[in-house]
Amino acid sequence: MTAARRRGFTLIEVMISVALLIVVALLVAPLFHMGQVSLTLNDARSLMKDQAQSAAVRIASNLREARRIYCRQVTQLLPLTVTDFFSASLGLGGSTPKMPGTLLPLRKASLAVSNTGNALFFARQLPSRDIAAGPQIVRVDLYQFYYYYVSINAALPPVAGLPARQLYEWKSVPYADISQVENMPNPLRETVVKALFDQGILWAYDISLADFTDAFFKLDESGAIFLDADHSIRGSTLVALTSSSGGRVFSNFQLGISPNSAELRFPADIPVPRVPSADWRPPSPSGFEVVLQGSSLQGTRGNSLIQIRMVLAVSGPIKRPILQHEEDVSVLVRDVW
Repeated sequence: MTAARRRGFTLIEVMISVALLIVVALLVAPLFHMGQVSLTLNDARSLMKDQAQSAAVRIASNLREARRIYCRQVTQLLPLTVTDFFSASLGLGGSTPKMPGTLLPLRKASLAVSNTGNALFFARQLPSRDIAAGPQIVRVDLYQFYYYYVSINAALPPVAGLPARQLYEWKSVPYADISQVENMPNPLRETVVKALFDQGILWAYDISLADFTDAFFKLDESGAIFLDADHSIRGSTLVALTSSSGGRVFSNFQLGISPNSAELRFPADIPVPRVPSADWRPPSPSGFEVVLQGSSLQGTRGNSLIQIRMVLAVSGPIKRPILQHEEDVSVLVRDVW
């Protein structure tokens, strides 16, 4: 082997090669960074969209089976008086508490009041229960109460520097239709009440009443029925519809219901709330807005249009303070009012 072939790279050649590699790296690094930022933003948008659509589909599906929408009502015109007959009856003990300023939507006519609320409460009709009463099969309608609201969860990472807000679905135990049960002759009624009690149906509800004062009844194992005045609706499950964090690629975001625009220390793309209400006390959870299209002082029987707006937000490794996604859904409900 010749001396020329045994000779390695000179110092100048190594320095030139290293310099060329540095130049190439400097040219490629911004392109890689841009791709990473774009991928992260797309991941965040996809995460928000998936959770918003999943929550919207779930709420709309339950709403379509609703038979009564609960709301604030105008009970007097002069002076204008708005009353909430229902929220105090929700048995939220042991569940994540709702935020201050949480209000049901307002059922109203052409009044100078906002009909937008930031919670949703309704009774959904469940599949009827078949009760064997001797040779006879009796079918009893069941109802279940659903409550959607926003709560601050201080145990979760903050979103955009503010406490994380999550959207929750609270669901009650099932209630029997009291009008069906009471209209049964004895001893059939006692047999049906005993069977319902044995199946875990411990209370009944009168869906036709305008408020909750005399609307609930206790079913006894003896077959008797008792009025349960000032009843607190029993809860069954509580589910968070928005997760606290996520990311499918290499991202990790903090996600939740968007804070109010007035609380943010920087401008946001989507205004929250869309329709401010003087009734909401800061920091009311206005990233979840519910509008009920109804009229008259006592409410109207027939169709009610429920419009829901959700604004989700993420913060984290997205090279901007906050990223938002807006989801709107409208559902036509057959309301018994």
